Amino acid sequence: MSIPEHKIEAVMRILSAWNPLGASASDHVDLDGYRTEATDILAEISSERTAPRIVQEVISEAFNIDVSIQDCHVPAREIWRVNAGPSR
Repeated sequence: MSIPEHKIEAVMRILSAWNPLGASASDHVDLDGYRTEATDILAEISSERTAPRIVQEVISEAFNIDVSIQDCHVPAREIWRVNAGPSR
């Protein structure tokens, strides 16, 4: 399944605004605006209910950080809306 570029870019904007890495984001030279993480989340997300867990798992694994499920609820809800939207 190919993920539409506009959805990847929308999720990148959500992740960048949330910025779970905080100040250490500048330490990740290969971050690329959270592109890989946005793609991984969109590839895995299957329901609004599972969205926070998927976001938590992808971000925690990608950066070896502990992100609480509570911290993931708002960005996950926004990401779910992008995912559920039209593919164009």
